[in-house]
Amino acid sequence: MSIEKLPVFENFPDEDKKLSKLIKWIKNKIYQPVSRKINFLLSLVNSGFVEIPADDVAPGADGNWRWRVDGSDLVLQRKISGTWTDTALKVLSSGITRIGDVDSTDFTQISASGNITQAGTAITTLDQIYLNEIGSAPTHVADDGVLYTNSKNELRFQDGDNGDHLIHADSFSNIWFHDVVVDTVTIAAADTFVVVSSFDDIGDEDDLNNLIANTTNNDLTVGVNGAGEYNATFHLSAGSGGAADEFVIVIGQALAIPITITAATTATPIVCTAVAHGIRKGDMVTISGGTGMTAINGDWFLKPVTADTFTLLDLQGANSVGSGTYDVSSAAVDIIYHGNIVLHRTLAQNQLGTGGGNADVRLAASDKLKLYVANIGGTDDIDFTIVNMEAKRIGD
Repeated sequence: MSIEKLPVFENFPDEDKKLSKLIKWIKNKIYQPVSRKINFLLSLVNSGFVEIPADDVAPGADGNWRWRVDGSDLVLQRKISGTWTDTALKVLSSGITRIGDVDSTDFTQISASGNITQAGTAITTLDQIYLNEIGSAPTHVADDGVLYTNSKNELRFQDGDNGDHLIHADSFSNIWFHDVVVDTVTIAAADTFVVVSSFDDIGDEDDLNNLIANTTNNDLTVGVNGAGEYNATFHLSAGSGGAADEFVIVIGQALAIPITITAATTATPIVCTAVAHGIRKGDMVTISGGTGMTAINGDWFLKPVTADTFTLLDLQGANSVGSGTYDVSSAAVDIIYHGNIVLHRTLAQNQLGTGGGNADVRLAASDKLKLYVANIGGTDDIDFTIVNMEAKRIGD
């Protein structure tokens, strides 16, 4: 239904000649300009729409916006190339607001109660948010942050500098042993690490196979999607097979990809080169495979350590002794015993000692965590009554 426009008088009535000048002034200065403005405003609200032109732009011009009544709904339109075109906003009479391709099914919808759906699939309710899984990180937009989930069942955050961060993904496991009868781990040689093989129970672990316990191999293995930063822990109660023995008990990281030693000095002590090895002073390692200078093979304490080199001492702190010529890149670090997850103490026969360690460690896919023990300077066995090892992923 349209609204009648006011007429614009071209010839204002002039019955009283004495008032002709005043009437002429009113006609030209007041009535005609005002009536034109009124007609202009009325033209904007006719035919079921309200047009909103830009400053100094005539109604119906390209670039203007208008609200159009569509049945009982309200649609925002814009004039593009001479045609009024529906834009990405529609308000339904039910109170629902649609954003996007409002005339198809590919739109985001906000209900009157605040629930949000996209293409018919809920993405938020009053107490939930739904995220579609994507195969890879989203395209980075500078200074914008994005929350997303992927096919690895991970919740991640991409920051404005294109950093990608794990927020949460289940990855945890533990193995343990407890008995009234001790379990003995045999020590065959001094200053040499052996695996603690006492574990016979698997505790709670994630259902995504991100960290997998095995009591046959006495280890925790990182799954294909489980790489990241972990908090690793062990606790124990144990005694010695001898009168008094010094033991080092530590979580070792058996590397899926060993660290190749590209060069080693024939010197006392031996200095190894492995560019950007990532090992720290106070860590211990197992090296194997070395030829030409076989003295490089074995279990070692590292000190000093630089970004690309490390020096080998035995577990009592004595210098390694190089002999022969090292065959380039023949040896590799297979296991890292992290110096911040270590228990170093004396244990005695018929006396239980307790202790443990806890620290963060970065693990790659297929890396394995095992608990190791070495008798420093002796070969007496160690007897466990309680021992457990666990790890939980805490980040990427």
